[in-house]
Amino acid sequence: MSEITSGRYVSTEYYEDFSTGKAYTTSQGTPLLKYQVVIDVKVTEKSYIFNLVDFIENHGYAPQIADMFRDNKRVAIRRDKPSKHAIHTWSGNSFTLYPYRVGVPYVFNKEE
Repeated sequence: MSEITSGRYVSTEYYEDFSTGKAYTTSQGTPLLKYQVVIDVKVTEKSYIFNLVDFIENHGYAPQIADMFRDNKRVAIRRDKPSKHAIHTWSGNSFTLYPYRVGVPYVFNKEE
């Protein structure tokens, strides 16, 4: 399995029509955003350190990630011990973060 690499990651989701798979758009043709989360990730020997850079949420769609960063814009997750948050690494450039192991998981992709 690949490891997450340090860098800036983004998770974005749009409202979409499930029957067509296409994003709903505004009258100007812009896709209707559910949420966008931008974080800086620092990988150390023992932890993943997440620093919240930007968070846009429409209509309360991303409550778990909002709660995760509510008290502090920096969250450290130990790599060598069980955590209340789940992480699955897809590649060095992509991972899923599942805050509190409830609700909707967030797929993060590394910014180029």
